[in-house]
Amino acid sequence: MSQDNTNEFQEGIDPTKLSSKFLTGKIKAYTLDKTEEAIQTIDDIPDVLVLHSLTNDLTTKPKEECVNKMDKIIEDTHKRHPDLKIIISLPTPRADDESLNIKAQMLSIMLKEKFNNKDNVTLCDNSNMAYKGTPIQKFLDSKDKYHLSNSGVSMLAANMRDCIDQVLGFHQRSSNYATNERNNRKTQNTQHDKFQGSSYQYDPIYTPNENRQSHNRGRGQWRNYRGHDQQFRGYRGQRPR
Repeated sequence: MSQDNTNEFQEGIDPTKLSSKFLTGKIKAYTLDKTEEAIQTIDDIPDVLVLHSLTNDLTTKPKEECVNKMDKIIEDTHKRHPDLKIIISLPTPRADDESLNIKAQMLSIMLKEKFNNKDNVTLCDNSNMAYKGTPIQKFLDSKDKYHLSNSGVSMLAANMRDCIDQVLGFHQRSSNYATNERNNRKTQNTQHDKFQGSSYQYDPIYTPNENRQSHNRGRGQWRNYRGHDQQFRGYRGQRPR
């Protein structure tokens, strides 16, 4: 398994703990050029090779060059090892630079178009760390908004593990992390802020830049904590007084 992203990713993921179903290892390579060199040094060829090798090159190279370089790496690798299954981990969202985040999304689309129907190549989509293209802050380091947080590393590891399971033909499972995320959202969506007998729902994860609190139950109605509909005037999108 050849992986490259950020220092947090390199140090945060223990490949031996990805799954009990397969043995894993990792080689650090911080650019596509270094990844190409590292693959040639692998003596014990694995069943699956995971490449997370786009994050750093994204900041210095055009999208087309990244796609062409990745294509060359895969072609050369398959010439030597035709049956080797390769997983391309797509760029993770970033909030440090909007233009780079958009570039990462466009690069992901280009890679999908290039490799979608290519034999022995699978794409690992990491867009679940964003909502409608906007990075979810909890998955990013709060200081630089680029490196992955612990939650981001966990999500990336879960995405990779699911792809490895898929290409090896293992039964697809719901990751504990994904399950916990769903449970957390369910809890958050059912929490109520009692304010003078009123309640409202909120979803801070999936609407980080929007105010989508669903207080209004129809024009001039709100529900108190006993579950009864009440009538009032002038309440639209704000708490009743």
